Amino acid sequence: MTADNKSETLKAKSGPGLSDSVPLCSTSEHVLSSPSSPAGPSIYDSDDKIKSSHERIFLHDLLNSVGGLHGFLELMSENSDPAKIQKYVSSSLELCNSLIEEIQSYRQITLAENGDLKVLRSDVNTVDVLKSAAMKFENHDVSKGKVIEISPDSQSVPVQTDKVLLSRILINLMKNALEATDSGGMVVIGSELRHPKNNGHRKGRGNGSDCKDAAHMAGDCYPMDFIRFWVHNDSEIPEEFKPHIFKKQFSTKGDNRGLGSYSVQLLGEQYLGGQVGFTSSKKEGTTFYIDLPVQVPEEKN
Repeated sequence: MTADNKSETLKAKSGPGLSDSVPLCSTSEHVLSSPSSPAGPSIYDSDDKIKSSHERIFLHDLLNSVGGLHGFLELMSENSDPAKIQKYVSSSLELCNSLIEEIQSYRQITLAENGDLKVLRSDVNTVDVLKSAAMKFENHDVSKGKVIEISPDSQSVPVQTDKVLLSRILINLMKNALEATDSGGMVVIGSELRHPKNNGHRKGRGNGSDCKDAAHMAGDCYPMDFIRFWVHNDSEIPEEFKPHIFKKQFSTKGDNRGLGSYSVQLLGEQYLGGQVGFTSSKKEGTTFYIDLPVQVPEEKN
């Protein structure tokens, strides 16, 4: 991944047609049922089997990173070339950062599932948080030979949310998109301010109740302005995988995987009061998004 100017993080994609290739509003969007939905059991159910799976996934990721770190340390001990040693040191630091990210992510998910996660809201600039999340991948293995670009149509506005949790969500979505992108490919990210189309007559997640139909796709779910963060790649999710994307134990990448999309929905909906979903087709590629109210409505006594 390259950038012409690090202060701008990652150069925005230029040229027409982005809005056509990144579907931001579609009745084919996939939005998971709420935890209390009669459609099936909650994805937040926490029995022993699911907890065991959670720990297995975490340990799998942790062992991969520790194994890589051990390998670089062995290479350093066997090498006297200063240039190579410096290269191994840099790679080791990257792996250490990855370990820290994995441990923090696991801790956040565990706290969230137990209902102990604290939400610290503040005014967060939409484009700034996109840039900050994208920077995490500047030297990441998953981004080698790939580019993350910020849409030039991204709107820079303040949104009242928890910056740490929102960053975690965006990082997970971007990592999933990069893993689904071939070398030489591109992941495009962005933010869009949206307005309710029905003057607030329809209730939705913006004031505490659920909105799970096509009205949400048209911007009717919130009785107030909301921001959509989205992450797009050109690959398609197979049809048979789509109903399972947000399930904790499911992954398109095989066994011992599957916390990324699950944690996105857990943190985004349970704690940030947003709505998570995705669109995917062979023609349009795949776009994951999270919609958040620009301002959190005050609770009535």
